[in-house]
Amino acid sequence: MNQNQNNPKRKQQINFVDEDGQNLNVADEPDKQSHYRRKKNKKELLLSETDTINTENLTQCLIVEVSRKNAKVLIEDDIKDCVIGGQFKEKTESLIATGDQVLVEKIDENNWVIRRILERKTKLSRPAAKGTKLSLVKEKVIAANIDVICIVVSTLKPAFKPALIDRFLLTAEKNGVSVIIIMNKMDLVDSPPKDIFEYEKLGIKVIYTIATEQKGIKEIKETLSNKIAVFTGHSGVGKSSILNAVSPELNLKTQDVGDGKHCWRHTTRKSTLYLMDNGGMIIDTPGIRELGVWDIKPEELSWYFPEFHEPAEQCKFSNCTHDHEPQCNVKDLVEAGQISSLRYNSYLRVFESLKEDQNKVY
Repeated sequence: MNQNQNNPKRKQQINFVDEDGQNLNVADEPDKQSHYRRKKNKKELLLSETDTINTENLTQCLIVEVSRKNAKVLIEDDIKDCVIGGQFKEKTESLIATGDQVLVEKIDENNWVIRRILERKTKLSRPAAKGTKLSLVKEKVIAANIDVICIVVSTLKPAFKPALIDRFLLTAEKNGVSVIIIMNKMDLVDSPPKDIFEYEKLGIKVIYTIATEQKGIKEIKETLSNKIAVFTGHSGVGKSSILNAVSPELNLKTQDVGDGKHCWRHTTRKSTLYLMDNGGMIIDTPGIRELGVWDIKPEELSWYFPEFHEPAEQCKFSNCTHDHEPQCNVKDLVEAGQISSLRYNSYLRVFESLKEDQNKVY
């Protein structure tokens, strides 16, 4: 008797699916099966294999941290280590991210497998790092299913940099997520940097803090009650100090990068979710030096600058990009000081970068 006849893996039914998840009947066409497997090995993944899974035996839970092939999940009140099932197809965005809702299968008390990833409602993402050309992943999802993005900035050490805020606002507008700005280290200046007021004029909530003295922390707690918030910003702005002030039991580690009470840097390497005592959740992310804009056409960019919407109706051309066109009402209002030149210049920088990237082949 052939030993393979008793091998359960040989008997297991394999379903072939297309890129939309539709089953394909190729059981009697071994040439096609071999072709599909070759594509999978090349990571083209136009078609892939998936095991048939009984969803009745699966438990819904929350991803709190992700590594390459594993993830930590919150099941009831316990954290479990799970492996990521091999049935998933590679996609253009991260397969799994902190904040994802998933269905897991319990193999035994110590072994759990992620079998299903539920649809994301919202996300914070950036372009993936350039790697092998065979990889389909172009979008790195930093956090999923979030309600609010908390952009932490500092007055000094490091100095306030509005450009990153504008890119976060663009990403938030695109994904339907609200934003608050946390201006930390207020004790280092007599008054806030004047550019921060441009964001308050847009209706964005700004909370002024001195994390080391608990100032502004109560307002943060109240604002984030019963919400899932992602904290992000440049390294060194005091993000970890704020999180430790919001929830001291986190005891997040920092790294000394100089003299003085403000010269500390968070050593986070992965996005991690924490439960708060106010009913909310916080996703802490590594410090971000820059945030690339993902999946927006240059001509669509102005949609994500709300202050341009009404003025654009008076532009001569209905498809005006507010860059080079004559009789552009947006440019006229910038010159008149009625639209922030800070925001407009940020718009132009992103617009140029999108035009440069438009014809790139990854």
